[in-house]
Amino acid sequence: MRSIAVFGSTGSVGTQTLDVVRANADRFSVFALITYCGIEKLIAQAKEFKPKYVAIICSKQKANAETGGLSVESRLPKGTKLLVGDSAVEYLAAHKEAEILMVAMLGAVNSLTCILAGIRASDSMVRDSTAGVGSAGNVSSGFGKIIAVASKEAYVCGGDLINEALSKSKTAKIIPVDSEHSAVYQLLKGQSTNGQFYSGQFYSGQSHNGQGVKINGVKKITLTASGGSMYGKPLAQLENACVESVLKHPKWNMGAKITVDSATLVNKGLEIIEASYIFGVSEMDVVKHKKIDFVIHRQSLVHGIVDFVDGTTFFNISAPDMRIPINYALGYPSRLSKSAIGANIPNVSLEQLNSMTFETNDDNLLKGVALCLRALEYGLTAHLNFANDILVERFLKKQISFLDIYKGLENVLEHFAKKPKIKADSLDKIVSINSIITEYL
Repeated sequence: MRSIAVFGSTGSVGTQTLDVVRANADRFSVFALITYCGIEKLIAQAKEFKPKYVAIICSKQKANAETGGLSVESRLPKGTKLLVGDSAVEYLAAHKEAEILMVAMLGAVNSLTCILAGIRASDSMVRDSTAGVGSAGNVSSGFGKIIAVASKEAYVCGGDLINEALSKSKTAKIIPVDSEHSAVYQLLKGQSTNGQFYSGQFYSGQSHNGQGVKINGVKKITLTASGGSMYGKPLAQLENACVESVLKHPKWNMGAKITVDSATLVNKGLEIIEASYIFGVSEMDVVKHKKIDFVIHRQSLVHGIVDFVDGTTFFNISAPDMRIPINYALGYPSRLSKSAIGANIPNVSLEQLNSMTFETNDDNLLKGVALCLRALEYGLTAHLNFANDILVERFLKKQISFLDIYKGLENVLEHFAKKPKIKADSLDKIVSINSIITEYL
């Protein structure tokens, strides 16, 4: 029995994680559920899963929920403790009873805090477990905390911090949950007979022993993109795109923010940056040599492609359902049956393979990837991430147009490219960048 803490339990990935947990009550227990402001849904989840802790990050939302009514504490099941505020994230991520951390929160700072706290606490959790204190479910598999990361913003803003922390840990294991990164991770891991990547061309910042290992003979990594709701639309339609049309994603069931990011292709650009940190590809190899690239694949059946130097190309293919990569991360290092996901998700058929298409983004109307690569080249990925958060929120509130998102990002990059660089080498500096961008916009 493995104990799970779900950071962002009321969001899209969080609720789908609980779908998998619900279908595997004999394998997983819920230690903690954490939300930013989804209080009613959190209370309902707590009543079902009866965690030891629930946490509400936004204290103002807790106060609002209690105005003229019952306290949140009084509505929780017996034995469930309530924590409030940002400090709950670090406390619960580091807790020795939290064996698996599902990091699915919006926002770079709290996500990064969660990941770093989990990595740093992993080795001590193993020491406690071998001494008979706490749970030993992960330890028997040869590692400490499993940190399942669905919050790409943490890598975009603090990838160096994550890899530095991993290099000092002997037991922590990060498993990517984004479907594309999970796909590439599985393709690369599948080349090793001992569960680690071979030595070779690309550098990876993590391994079972916490030291970097290398991946043998990889020529190129390609992430696929559905294209979102706006791909292929003429300029006039992009200029007048309304919120409702942008949020109609053709394939994936996701939250509003990531659905807009998918439409602008900013999401794919952020995923390329994230992949560069997870798989250890240098900025130069990404920006200049396209060692990590993307392709438009409208059917969303292929999630990742790896080309090897010997002419071999591997594809990862599955139905477009986030519960598949979630299932992989929670079950790691074993593969759970797809029936354990709690839904009838069929394997991709040969007939579906026959209809697959792949396209490049030749019209350049959707500038998201290009802007992200420019940010990577300028050393402004955190700046771009925080600016995008603000601009997408304004679009969802109908304060700016769809194409204004691009204009705002271009403005931020060109402005801060001329300013002294703030290196995102600590949480404090990342918080400072966030404040600077908020003030600028």
